[in-house]
Amino acid sequence: MHLINVDITTQGSLAIATLDDLNIRSTDDQDPNIFKIGHEGVRNEGLFFYAQNNLNVRNLDIQGNVDDIYMEAKTIDLTNVTFPAMSAVLLRSQTGEMSFDGEAYKDLGVNFRNVRHLGIPGAALPHERLIRSHFDGKKSIQKTSSGRPRIEVQGTGN
Repeated sequence: MHLINVDITTQGSLAIATLDDLNIRSTDDQDPNIFKIGHEGVRNEGLFFYAQNNLNVRNLDIQGNVDDIYMEAKTIDLTNVTFPAMSAVLLRSQTGEMSFDGEAYKDLGVNFRNVRHLGIPGAALPHERLIRSHFDGKKSIQKTSSGRPRIEVQGTGN
């Protein structure tokens, strides 16, 4: 499934799934796709991506009142992605291994390339990005107000 140059606005949660590869991208690095989730002032909305094989997200700005973001695939590639400040993000790949800018690509893992989370100091401003030191193992050091990690990476073991 390919979603190219698509902006989506919902009044609730959004789920996108495929039994193959899921590719969400913008062809212009300066004009990202925007997914705006949920009602103004309403919490507990979710964004869910599932791909049986590979999930490739490039140039996506996630906005709105989305508390939970869940992504699962054998391999997850995130490039130029921005997560909202209030979100708790759970990323599940086959091995749960992580790779960041300048590190070797992890097949069956989660690959972060210029990824920001607006709730993590040092990864919120336009020139900042997530790096390994933002994590304690596979969980981000920064927590939500409910104590959940802002980003958590898990392996599915499949």
